Amino acid sequence: MSAVADTRHFEFQELADGVWAAIARDGGLARSNGGFVDLGDLTVVIDTHMTPLASGEVRAAAEGVTGRGVDYVFYTHWHGDHIFGGPAFDTATRFIGTAGSHRLMSERAMASYENSVGGMRQQINALEASGDLSEAQQQELAGLRELVGSLEDFQPRIPDLTFTDQMALYGDERSAMLVSVGGGHSLDDAVLSLPKDGVLFAGDLLFNQRHPFMGGGGDSHDWIRILLRIEAELGPTVVVPGHGPLGTLADLVLERQYLSEMERLLRQAVADGLTLEECQAMELPEEYAAWPASPMLGRNVEFLYARISG
Repeated sequence: MSAVADTRHFEFQELADGVWAAIARDGGLARSNGGFVDLGDLTVVIDTHMTPLASGEVRAAAEGVTGRGVDYVFYTHWHGDHIFGGPAFDTATRFIGTAGSHRLMSERAMASYENSVGGMRQQINALEASGDLSEAQQQELAGLRELVGSLEDFQPRIPDLTFTDQMALYGDERSAMLVSVGGGHSLDDAVLSLPKDGVLFAGDLLFNQRHPFMGGGGDSHDWIRILLRIEAELGPTVVVPGHGPLGTLADLVLERQYLSEMERLLRQAVADGLTLEECQAMELPEEYAAWPASPMLGRNVEFLYARISG
Protein backbone atom coordinates (compact mmCIF):
# COMPACT_ATOMS: atom_id res chain seq x y z
CA MET A 1 0.00 0.00 0.00
CA SER A 2 1.46 3.35 -1.01
CA ALA A 3 1.87 6.22 1.42
CA VAL A 4 -0.03 9.46 0.86
CA ALA A 5 1.80 12.76 1.12
CA ASP A 6 -0.02 15.66 2.72
CA THR A 7 -1.10 18.30 0.22
CA ARG A 8 -1.81 21.98 0.27
CA HIS A 9 -5.39 21.53 1.39
CA PHE A 10 -5.36 18.25 3.34
CA GLU A 11 -3.57 16.21 5.91
CA PHE A 12 -4.05 12.53 5.06
CA GLN A 13 -4.30 10.05 7.91
CA GLU A 14 -4.34 6.29 7.39
CA LEU A 15 -6.99 4.75 9.66
CA ALA A 16 -6.56 1.15 8.50
CA ASP A 17 -4.94 -0.52 5.54
CA GLY A 18 -6.69 1.12 2.58
CA VAL A 19 -8.77 3.55 4.65
CA TRP A 20 -7.71 7.19 4.58
CA ALA A 21 -9.14 10.34 6.12
CA ALA A 22 -8.58 13.67 4.36
CA ILE A 23 -8.58 16.34 7.07
CA ALA A 24 -9.01 19.85 5.70
CA ARG A 25 -6.39 22.42 6.57
CA ASP A 26 -7.74 25.49 8.34
CA GLY A 27 -8.19 28.40 5.96
CA GLY A 28 -7.80 26.31 2.82
CA LEU A 29 -10.14 25.74 -0.09
CA ALA A 30 -11.33 22.32 1.07
CA ARG A 31 -13.56 23.65 3.88
CA SER A 32 -14.61 20.10 4.92
CA ASN A 33 -13.16 16.68 5.68
CA GLY A 34 -13.61 13.50 3.70
CA GLY A 35 -11.44 10.61 2.62
CA PHE A 36 -11.32 7.48 0.53
CA VAL A 37 -11.60 3.74 1.00
CA ASP A 38 -10.06 0.88 -0.98
CA LEU A 39 -12.58 -1.95 -0.85
CA GLY A 40 -10.08 -4.22 -2.60
CA ASP A 41 -11.34 -3.93 -6.13
CA LEU A 42 -13.42 -0.75 -5.78
CA THR A 43 -12.47 2.73 -4.61
CA VAL A 44 -14.93 5.03 -2.84
CA VAL A 45 -14.31 8.72 -2.14
CA ILE A 46 -16.37 10.39 0.58
CA ASP A 47 -17.60 13.92 -0.29
CA THR A 48 -16.01 16.39 -2.71
CA HIS A 49 -15.36 19.44 -0.52
CA MET A 50 -15.74 23.08 -1.50
CA THR A 51 -13.88 23.17 -4.82
CA PRO A 52 -12.70 20.88 -7.62
CA LEU A 53 -9.16 22.04 -6.87
CA ALA A 54 -9.27 20.56 -3.37
CA SER A 55 -11.26 17.50 -4.41
CA GLY A 56 -8.72 16.80 -7.13
CA GLU A 57 -6.09 16.32 -4.43
CA VAL A 58 -8.17 13.56 -2.83
CA ARG A 59 -8.77 11.94 -6.21
CA ALA A 60 -5.05 11.97 -6.96
CA ALA A 61 -4.27 10.48 -3.54
CA ALA A 62 -6.83 7.71 -3.99
CA GLU A 63 -5.57 6.86 -7.46
CA GLY A 64 -1.98 6.90 -6.23
CA VAL A 65 -2.75 4.45 -3.42
CA THR A 66 -4.90 2.03 -5.41
CA GLY A 67 -3.34 2.33 -8.85
CA ARG A 68 -6.77 2.66 -10.45
CA GLY A 69 -9.52 5.22 -10.96
CA VAL A 70 -12.19 6.20 -8.46
CA ASP A 71 -15.29 4.05 -8.90
CA TYR A 72 -17.70 5.87 -6.60
CA VAL A 73 -18.14 9.18 -4.82
CA PHE A 74 -20.48 9.11 -1.84
CA TYR A 75 -22.18 12.32 -0.67
CA THR A 76 -22.96 12.51 3.05
CA HIS A 77 -25.33 15.43 2.36
CA TRP A 78 -26.02 18.16 -0.15
CA HIS A 79 -24.37 21.27 1.39
CA GLY A 80 -22.01 23.17 -0.90
CA ASP A 81 -18.82 22.60 1.09
CA HIS A 82 -19.33 18.87 0.51
CA ILE A 83 -20.49 18.85 -3.13
CA PHE A 84 -18.99 21.79 -5.04
CA GLY A 85 -15.86 19.77 -5.84
CA GLY A 86 -17.76 17.15 -7.85
CA PRO A 87 -16.46 18.30 -11.26
CA ALA A 88 -12.97 17.06 -10.27
CA PHE A 89 -14.12 13.56 -11.25
CA ASP A 90 -14.68 12.34 -14.77
CA THR A 91 -17.70 10.52 -16.14
CA ALA A 92 -16.28 7.10 -15.29
CA THR A 93 -16.92 7.81 -11.60
CA ARG A 94 -20.46 7.21 -10.36
CA PHE A 95 -21.95 9.38 -7.65
CA ILE A 96 -24.05 7.97 -4.79
CA GLY A 97 -26.41 9.80 -2.45
CA THR A 98 -29.69 9.34 -0.71
CA ALA A 99 -32.88 9.88 -2.68
CA GLY A 100 -33.39 13.00 -0.57
CA SER A 101 -29.95 14.36 -1.42
CA HIS A 102 -30.62 13.71 -5.11
CA ARG A 103 -33.80 15.77 -4.90
CA LEU A 104 -32.19 18.56 -2.87
CA MET A 105 -29.20 18.82 -5.19
CA SER A 106 -31.41 18.80 -8.26
CA GLU A 107 -33.57 21.60 -6.83
CA ARG A 108 -31.04 23.69 -4.91
CA ALA A 109 -27.41 23.05 -5.85
CA MET A 110 -27.14 25.77 -8.49
CA ALA A 111 -28.93 28.35 -6.34
CA SER A 112 -26.65 27.44 -3.43
CA TYR A 113 -23.62 27.85 -5.66
CA GLU A 114 -24.77 31.23 -6.98
CA ASN A 115 -25.55 32.45 -3.46
CA SER A 116 -22.17 31.29 -2.14
CA VAL A 117 -20.17 32.83 -4.97
CA GLY A 118 -22.26 36.02 -4.83
CA GLY A 119 -21.56 36.37 -1.12
CA MET A 120 -17.84 35.85 -1.64
CA ARG A 121 -17.77 38.46 -4.41
CA GLN A 122 -19.45 40.94 -2.05
CA GLN A 123 -16.76 40.23 0.53
CA ILE A 124 -14.08 40.77 -2.11
CA ASN A 125 -15.61 44.08 -3.18
CA ALA A 126 -15.87 45.26 0.43
CA LEU A 127 -12.25 44.42 1.16
CA GLU A 128 -11.02 46.04 -2.05
CA ALA A 129 -12.96 49.21 -1.24
CA SER A 130 -11.75 49.48 2.34
CA GLY A 131 -8.35 50.94 1.55
CA ASP A 132 -5.28 49.85 3.47
CA LEU A 133 -5.59 46.22 4.48
CA SER A 134 -3.91 44.45 7.34
CA GLU A 135 -1.84 41.37 6.59
CA ALA A 136 -4.72 39.17 7.76
CA GLN A 137 -7.15 41.03 5.49
CA GLN A 138 -4.78 40.69 2.54
CA GLN A 139 -4.62 36.95 3.14
CA GLU A 140 -8.40 36.80 3.39
CA LEU A 141 -8.77 38.71 0.12
CA ALA A 142 -6.29 36.44 -1.67
CA GLY A 143 -8.09 33.37 -0.36
CA LEU A 144 -11.49 34.63 -1.47
CA ARG A 145 -10.20 35.46 -4.94
CA GLU A 146 -8.71 32.00 -5.31
CA LEU A 147 -11.88 30.37 -4.01
CA VAL A 148 -14.11 32.24 -6.46
CA GLY A 149 -11.71 31.53 -9.31
CA SER A 150 -11.69 27.82 -8.51
CA LEU A 151 -15.49 27.68 -8.71
CA GLU A 152 -15.87 29.14 -12.20
CA ASP A 153 -18.10 27.18 -14.59
CA PHE A 154 -19.45 24.96 -11.83
CA GLN A 155 -21.91 22.26 -12.79
CA PRO A 156 -23.17 19.95 -10.03
CA ARG A 157 -22.57 16.22 -10.18
CA ILE A 158 -25.99 14.94 -9.12
CA PRO A 159 -26.04 11.39 -7.68
CA ASP A 160 -26.78 8.83 -10.37
CA LEU A 161 -27.20 6.03 -7.82
CA THR A 162 -29.58 6.59 -4.92
CA PHE A 163 -30.88 4.72 -1.89
CA THR A 164 -33.52 5.37 0.76
CA ASP A 165 -32.42 3.30 3.75
CA GLN A 166 -29.15 1.42 3.32
CA MET A 167 -26.85 0.49 0.50
CA ALA A 168 -23.92 -1.93 0.64
CA LEU A 169 -20.79 -1.77 -1.49
CA TYR A 170 -18.94 -5.09 -1.51
CA GLY A 171 -15.28 -5.41 -2.37
CA ASP A 172 -12.94 -8.35 -2.12
CA GLU A 173 -11.21 -6.81 0.95
CA ARG A 174 -14.05 -5.14 2.85
CA SER A 175 -17.61 -3.88 2.56
CA ALA A 176 -18.93 -0.38 3.11
CA MET A 177 -22.40 0.31 4.47
CA LEU A 178 -24.07 3.53 3.36
CA VAL A 179 -26.79 4.44 5.85
CA SER A 180 -29.46 7.12 5.44
CA VAL A 181 -30.22 8.51 8.90
CA GLY A 182 -32.63 11.38 8.21
CA GLY A 183 -32.48 15.11 8.82
CA GLY A 184 -30.20 16.07 11.70
CA HIS A 185 -27.63 18.57 10.51
CA SER A 186 -29.12 18.95 7.02
CA LEU A 187 -32.47 17.98 5.58
CA ASP A 188 -31.08 14.56 4.68
CA ASP A 189 -27.91 13.08 6.19
CA ALA A 190 -26.10 9.82 5.52
CA VAL A 191 -22.97 8.11 6.82
CA LEU A 192 -20.49 5.55 5.53
CA SER A 193 -19.65 2.76 7.97
CA LEU A 194 -16.78 0.28 7.69
CA PRO A 195 -17.78 -2.42 10.19
CA LYS A 196 -14.60 -4.45 9.72
CA ASP A 197 -12.42 -1.46 10.60
CA GLY A 198 -14.60 0.30 13.18
CA VAL A 199 -14.50 3.50 11.10
CA LEU A 200 -17.36 5.89 10.43
CA PHE A 201 -17.37 8.80 7.97
CA ALA A 202 -20.00 10.95 9.69
CA GLY A 203 -20.21 14.02 7.48
CA ASP A 204 -21.53 17.04 9.36
CA LEU A 205 -23.28 14.95 11.97
CA LEU A 206 -20.03 15.53 13.83
CA PHE A 207 -18.20 18.84 14.12
CA ASN A 208 -15.36 17.65 16.32
CA GLN A 209 -14.11 20.16 18.90
CA ARG A 210 -16.11 22.77 17.02
CA HIS A 211 -19.49 24.40 17.48
CA PRO A 212 -21.77 22.47 15.07
CA PHE A 213 -23.97 24.33 12.59
CA MET A 214 -27.50 23.85 13.89
CA GLY A 215 -29.22 25.92 11.19
CA GLY A 216 -28.41 23.64 8.26
CA GLY A 217 -32.01 22.65 7.57
CA GLY A 218 -32.29 19.62 9.83
CA ASP A 219 -33.70 19.33 13.32
CA SER A 220 -31.59 19.25 16.47
CA HIS A 221 -34.00 16.82 18.16
CA ASP A 222 -33.60 14.41 15.25
CA TRP A 223 -29.86 15.05 15.31
CA ILE A 224 -29.75 13.80 18.90
CA ARG A 225 -31.81 10.75 17.93
CA ILE A 226 -29.48 10.04 15.02
CA LEU A 227 -26.40 10.21 17.23
CA LEU A 228 -28.00 7.84 19.70
CA ARG A 229 -28.71 5.43 16.84
CA ILE A 230 -25.12 5.63 15.62
CA GLU A 231 -23.81 4.99 19.11
CA ALA A 232 -26.09 1.97 19.60
CA GLU A 233 -26.07 0.38 16.13
CA LEU A 234 -22.74 1.28 14.57
CA GLY A 235 -20.50 1.91 17.60
CA PRO A 236 -17.46 3.17 15.66
CA THR A 237 -14.00 3.35 17.18
CA VAL A 238 -12.79 6.10 14.85
CA VAL A 239 -15.05 8.84 13.48
CA VAL A 240 -14.14 11.12 10.57
CA PRO A 241 -16.07 14.32 11.22
CA GLY A 242 -17.24 16.77 8.60
CA HIS A 243 -15.15 19.43 10.34
CA GLY A 244 -12.38 19.31 12.92
CA PRO A 245 -9.82 16.66 13.86
CA LEU A 246 -10.41 12.92 13.86
CA GLY A 247 -12.80 11.80 16.59
CA THR A 248 -14.02 8.81 18.51
CA LEU A 249 -17.32 7.54 19.84
CA ALA A 250 -16.80 9.80 22.86
CA ASP A 251 -16.83 12.85 20.58
CA LEU A 252 -20.22 11.82 19.18
CA VAL A 253 -21.50 11.58 22.75
CA LEU A 254 -20.10 15.02 23.59
CA GLU A 255 -21.76 16.59 20.56
CA ARG A 256 -25.07 14.98 21.49
CA GLN A 257 -24.71 16.47 24.96
CA TYR A 258 -23.90 19.87 23.43
CA LEU A 259 -27.08 19.84 21.36
CA SER A 260 -29.17 18.95 24.41
CA GLU A 261 -27.40 21.40 26.72
CA MET A 262 -27.65 24.33 24.32
CA GLU A 263 -31.39 23.84 23.99
CA ARG A 264 -31.77 23.52 27.77
CA LEU A 265 -29.81 26.73 28.34
CA LEU A 266 -31.79 28.67 25.75
CA ARG A 267 -35.14 27.40 27.01
CA GLN A 268 -34.26 28.55 30.51
CA ALA A 269 -33.00 31.89 29.21
CA VAL A 270 -36.20 32.53 27.24
CA ALA A 271 -38.30 31.53 30.26
CA ASP A 272 -36.30 34.02 32.34
CA GLY A 273 -37.08 36.78 29.84
CA LEU A 274 -33.54 37.26 28.52
CA THR A 275 -33.11 39.08 25.24
CA LEU A 276 -31.23 37.58 22.30
CA GLU A 277 -28.30 39.90 23.05
CA GLU A 278 -28.19 38.69 26.65
CA CYS A 279 -28.31 35.09 25.48
CA GLN A 280 -25.40 35.75 23.13
CA ALA A 281 -23.35 36.89 26.14
CA MET A 282 -24.03 33.80 28.27
CA GLU A 283 -21.10 31.67 29.42
CA LEU A 284 -20.95 28.14 28.10
CA PRO A 285 -20.39 25.02 30.20
CA GLU A 286 -16.71 24.30 30.74
CA GLU A 287 -16.52 21.34 28.34
CA TYR A 288 -17.46 23.57 25.38
CA ALA A 289 -15.83 26.82 26.48
CA ALA A 290 -12.42 25.61 25.27
CA TRP A 291 -13.65 25.12 21.70
CA PRO A 292 -12.30 27.68 19.21
CA ALA A 293 -14.20 30.97 19.12
CA SER A 294 -16.51 30.83 16.15
CA PRO A 295 -19.37 32.83 14.61
CA MET A 296 -21.19 29.48 14.60
CA LEU A 297 -21.86 29.76 18.32
CA GLY A 298 -23.74 33.03 17.84
CA ARG A 299 -25.66 31.57 14.93
CA ASN A 300 -26.65 28.57 17.04
CA VAL A 301 -27.89 30.80 19.86
CA GLU A 302 -29.88 32.90 17.38
CA PHE A 303 -31.34 29.78 15.74
CA LEU A 304 -32.44 28.25 19.05
CA TYR A 305 -33.71 31.55 20.44
CA ALA A 306 -35.95 32.09 17.40
CA ARG A 307 -37.29 28.54 17.52
CA ILE A 308 -37.96 28.52 21.27
CA SER A 309 -39.42 32.03 21.49
CA GLY A 310 -41.72 31.28 18.57
